[in-house]
Amino acid sequence: MSEHEARTGLPVIAIGASAGGLEASRALLKELPGDVQAAFILILHLDPSHDSMMVDLLANHTKLKVVQAADGMTLQAGYLYVIPPGVFLTVAQRTMCLTAPDGGKSVRLPYDVLLRSLAKDAAELSGCIVLSGTGSDGSLGIADIHAAGGLVIAQDPEDAGYPGMPESAIATGFVARTLPASQMVAALEQFAGRAPHGISPAKNQLPEQHDTADPASIAPAVDYRELLSFLDDHTTQDIALYKPGTLERRIGRRMAMVGLGAGEVARYLDILKADADERAQLSADLLIHVTSFFRDPGVFEHLSARVVPDLLAGLAADQPLRVWVAGCSTGEEAYSLAMTFTEVMENIGSKAGLQILASDIDPDAITAARAGFFTKDIEADVSPERLARFFVPENGGWRVTSALRDQIVFTVADLLSDPPFSRIDLVSCRNVLIYLGPEAQKRVIARCCFALRQGGLLLLGSAEMPGQGDTCFAVADKDSRLWQRVGKSHTGDLHFAAGKREETALMPGQTLGRRNSLADLCRRLVLENYAPAAALLNAQLDCVYLLGPTEKYLKVSQGHLGPGILGMLPKSLRVRFRAAVASCKAGNPLARVTGGRISGTSGFDIALHTVSGGPEPLFLACFIDVVRARPETSGSDAAAAQDRQKSDLEADLEATRSDLSDALRDLEDEVEAHGADRAEALSINEEFQSTNEELLASKEELQSLNEELTALNSQLQETLERHRITANDLQNVLFSTDVATLFLDLDLNIRFFTPATRAIFRLIASDIGRPLADLASVTRDDDPTEDARAVLRFSEPIEREIAGADAQWFLRRVQPYRAEGGHFEGVVITYVDITERKSINAALVAATLEADRATRAKSRFLASASHDLRQPMQAMALLNALIARHKRSSEGARLTALLDQTLTSMTAMLDSMLDVNRIDSGVVRPVMRPVAIAPLLQRLEDEFAPQCELKRLKLRSVPCTAWVQTDPQLLEQMLRNLLSNALKYTLDGGILLGCRRRGTSLTVQVYDTGIGVPKSETSTIFDAYHQGSEVQALAGHGLGLGLSIVQRLGKLMDHPVDVRSKPGKGSAFMVTLPIVEAAPDEALPVQQSLAAAPPAVRHGVILLVEDEGPLRELLKEYLVKEGHTVIAHANAKDALSWASDDAAQPDLLLTDYDLRGGTSGLRLAQDLPDVLGNAVPTIMLTGDITAETLKAIGATDFRQVTKPVMPQVLLALISDMLQATHRARSRKALRTDASDSTVHVVDDDPMIRETMRRLFEAEGWNVICHASAEDFLALPRPDSVACLLVDAILPGMSGVDLLTLLQTENSQMPAVMLTGHGDAAMAVAGMKAGASDLIEKPASAAELLASVRHAVRMARNGPARTGSRKIANQRFAKLTARERQVLAHVLAGEPNKIIAADLGINQRTVENHRAAVMRKTGAASLPALVRMALAADVQEA
Repeated sequence: MSEHEARTGLPVIAIGASAGGLEASRALLKELPGDVQAAFILILHLDPSHDSMMVDLLANHTKLKVVQAADGMTLQAGYLYVIPPGVFLTVAQRTMCLTAPDGGKSVRLPYDVLLRSLAKDAAELSGCIVLSGTGSDGSLGIADIHAAGGLVIAQDPEDAGYPGMPESAIATGFVARTLPASQMVAALEQFAGRAPHGISPAKNQLPEQHDTADPASIAPAVDYRELLSFLDDHTTQDIALYKPGTLERRIGRRMAMVGLGAGEVARYLDILKADADERAQLSADLLIHVTSFFRDPGVFEHLSARVVPDLLAGLAADQPLRVWVAGCSTGEEAYSLAMTFTEVMENIGSKAGLQILASDIDPDAITAARAGFFTKDIEADVSPERLARFFVPENGGWRVTSALRDQIVFTVADLLSDPPFSRIDLVSCRNVLIYLGPEAQKRVIARCCFALRQGGLLLLGSAEMPGQGDTCFAVADKDSRLWQRVGKSHTGDLHFAAGKREETALMPGQTLGRRNSLADLCRRLVLENYAPAAALLNAQLDCVYLLGPTEKYLKVSQGHLGPGILGMLPKSLRVRFRAAVASCKAGNPLARVTGGRISGTSGFDIALHTVSGGPEPLFLACFIDVVRARPETSGSDAAAAQDRQKSDLEADLEATRSDLSDALRDLEDEVEAHGADRAEALSINEEFQSTNEELLASKEELQSLNEELTALNSQLQETLERHRITANDLQNVLFSTDVATLFLDLDLNIRFFTPATRAIFRLIASDIGRPLADLASVTRDDDPTEDARAVLRFSEPIEREIAGADAQWFLRRVQPYRAEGGHFEGVVITYVDITERKSINAALVAATLEADRATRAKSRFLASASHDLRQPMQAMALLNALIARHKRSSEGARLTALLDQTLTSMTAMLDSMLDVNRIDSGVVRPVMRPVAIAPLLQRLEDEFAPQCELKRLKLRSVPCTAWVQTDPQLLEQMLRNLLSNALKYTLDGGILLGCRRRGTSLTVQVYDTGIGVPKSETSTIFDAYHQGSEVQALAGHGLGLGLSIVQRLGKLMDHPVDVRSKPGKGSAFMVTLPIVEAAPDEALPVQQSLAAAPPAVRHGVILLVEDEGPLRELLKEYLVKEGHTVIAHANAKDALSWASDDAAQPDLLLTDYDLRGGTSGLRLAQDLPDVLGNAVPTIMLTGDITAETLKAIGATDFRQVTKPVMPQVLLALISDMLQATHRARSRKALRTDASDSTVHVVDDDPMIRETMRRLFEAEGWNVICHASAEDFLALPRPDSVACLLVDAILPGMSGVDLLTLLQTENSQMPAVMLTGHGDAAMAVAGMKAGASDLIEKPASAAELLASVRHAVRMARNGPARTGSRKIANQRFAKLTARERQVLAHVLAGEPNKIIAADLGINQRTVENHRAAVMRKTGAASLPALVRMALAADVQEA
């Protein structure tokens, strides 16, 4: 045996496993001997990202040599090859090939890939074992192993750790044996043959080749002859033509499935004789059905690219493309070819017809193919595009479309015995020859050759070919296994059999195929040597078939050839032959024509037989040779020849006389018959004339009747068409709805049902007519028949909600079936799927609960998030205010201003959310009253005019004298938001603010020339947080709440808001208000004057409660710097404790709403009056904007301020509340104090003088204004306690000179100096001249009032600088020597450049020292530093 033969004869067993596969593999391999004559390949699903240790894990548990598979490695007996991670493994010529998965993905089905290649390479020597694992890997590949005749074993699912893979394999029906892993060794040894001296020979070798082998090494042969003989008698197919190995393997598989061993053939034969079902199953199992869609994709690609276009190009214009799929099984191959041909014909635009003929011997397979229904497994082979085009989903699978189905004709035919088709362009006979013996293969090839036209193509399987000596086919494409017909068909090889032949029992050593070939040889020899020539004729005496040497008896004449035999017979026999045909009937099936001559004494007779059994009568003419008697002659050869000629002539003359006599007799008979016929014809003609007259009369009647029938028929056609359309409409309505509908008759038998009903009752078409009670519903419905009977009895519909499987719910409605006339003819039951409604109802309940929970969570989140967001922003606002007090340069001032703008913008965003929340929560309650619109419009114009000038926009306001009923604050907010939007989105042009009267309404309109609003967004722009794309690109800031707030406020006050806009041109927003009469007690000039008056500033003792330490310290520092006395506490408990310790009553409570410790700021504000005995004005700071918080604070008299609040706003509010409290508590005392105190304002600016006058008069002071120092000196000196508020720089005598003059006069009047230049020289000069304080312009009202009040208090009570001097000395003591030097120069009023030159240091160093001095002393400004220096008596340099 050569090395190649040994290698190709090596059995190969593939083992596949996944989860739990290691234990199963160990159990299997542990029992295998090391000298087993087979190679093993183990496929496991391994992690491709890690190296495998499987070789080490298995090496100690088996006697086989365990190695990891490598590319190019040759398989050897006794070896176990383990697949590496992340690759595919295939086998070709017993050599392994490793490839990467397609697309770089991890291995999906490596076991299937190996099994398919192994089936092609090893055929019947391939085997596979499916062990424990999940999934279905291997289920596709075992079909190829099964088809190749290999061994398929699956692990018993109960023995497997994970039964998924074994169960999937068993479900295919291709598993020969199901065994535990530890019991598979015997089956494997039997398969491998256990040949210790070499590999067992292939199964197709003759037994004689084993004679030289060791008898002990050869397994005893199993005798299947008796069983095969029994099968041959009880099966429709001729099994003698199949390969014996194939038959034996199929029989062995069935024996294993019934639990019999390989040697128990006799027992199995007994079972077959007794059990018809087992006999039928074995017969069906012999018909191997292994097929799939687009099997061998490369073949179909070649067909699409080359073959089909060439076939179409060679077709005639009116010729269809004909394809024959021989052995089509269940139709996958036929449908695959139909799809391929259809796609190619559409791509190239071919209009040719397509005829696909598909045949198979198995009627069940043909039935399945005709149905065209396939499971979802075809999705692995058929692309999604083809599934969508050629299939429709149905009942969890796929059914071919009717268009594709109509292209194929499926028929039951035996390829070995039935006549083939003809004029075929392509025959697909793939994987059929591999199961047949040589004689049967020769027959199949002959039939394919006969069926194909010249040049037609034959498509075979990958392991098939026409045959070595075949001259009919030539290779067209080797890779695609295509062969082209180039020779002629040999009819002798077709072997058309009329039925099964009688066969003798097999002789020992004689195979079925050998017996059949000998029988055929015997028949052929007899036919060729002893059978007479014959011709098969039809009723027209045309030759249908000729057998034998008919040319001896028939002659072909010149001219056009006809099919009739009379033209080919000798003239002397033609009349007699026709007479014989006429006499040859069923009663006389045999007639003989004599007298045929060939030459000399040779002649022939014609035996004519009647042939019946077909669709038409046939005649068989057999030419039988006869020898004529030769007369005795004794003369010379010439005389003999003359005698022979004479004898021939006499014979011919006798035959001619006989023929003539017969002809005359026939002529006389014909003449007599003609006369009788003529008389009969005359009689018939008279009858015809009479009948014709009657027919003419009837014709007129029929014409009239026909017209009536035509009219009636058209009406009926219209009625039928309407009924047909109505029926189709009703059927489409019923079938298009997902409502399961069941129609029952009066006996509750099924009359009709819709497709949706199948999901409830599992109905099929044959269930029509069955009683409803026989059906089992998938719902938990006890008895629907009771409701049906109740409806029939009471004629009232009944509805119930029925629970189904898988949490489904149905609304079952039972109602009577009403026919025409109102009577009942049955019951209609409908099942409406209300699962979604149930789910929606449950979801609504859950959503309601979730919404309530979310609302509560939202409130908590808003409270927490708003507080957490606003706290740091409040700290930033305070830090910015403190930084602004120490501005050192223009850049610092610019950055401070930018930070202030940023804080203002962020605050505006948060306030917008606050406004929305306040409106939605109902906290905002409009106070409607008559309001003049003109002052409101003027204020808005004054507010937005500077901003419009910065953008170079023109703002114009049209005056209006109307009064409207509204809340002025809310209306102003609405208009401010509209103007802000117009300013933000207008790039050039202008803005117009005006009013228009319409009857009793006034429309306030805001026009702009901005970007406009698309018509599609005119309603959505009022949605919260909505911003268009162009708006976002232009604005870049804001939350999209402005217009939402406008609309909400409009709805709150019943002020409709409308918009008109044109993109690119501008927009107009309108707010409609009701017009009312003017209020009699309102005066516009007074309002304007009050609005122009600056706010009064007061200082006091503030109780600050804030739990955030940094924010508390910043608030305290800022308020202290603004002149307030601050008592700060971290929680309500500490604040109440402080208030109960006889402390001075605070003037105001400033508290956060959310305080730690369990007591809120609101509770503290409510409890504090009980402790102090008096109410305390309260400001409630909060970052919580939830509705509950806002409502809780709104229910009290406390002022609610939302964080972050600008420090100036907070100071103004504190001042307003202190002022109101001060007026309420001690209005009389304030009047007395004010009557004794006078403020003399000396300033050259009349606006400042008027502002000062209003400010101090509002506080109850007497005010006298002077335009210059000279005017003040011209008047008498004040007698009572007064205070001088003087500008430092005045025309003429300066403020410093005025104070110096008063100091020389020993005047005790306190003075406060105002200056717009904060240089040190001015500050030192003013303080030395007697000014108690120096205030830089612009100054706040609170600062002015505090400073004047402090100056008057000092004048009344005398200087009390001991404490301040001590504090100032402590701070100045922290300065270094160099810092003291710099301080001295600063107090002298020298600039940094001069100081640097005097001290010999860098100017930058001077600036650093000045900053250090300001930091260490805590002075917020230069005047403050000068005051501190004077208090500490620090001398100048």
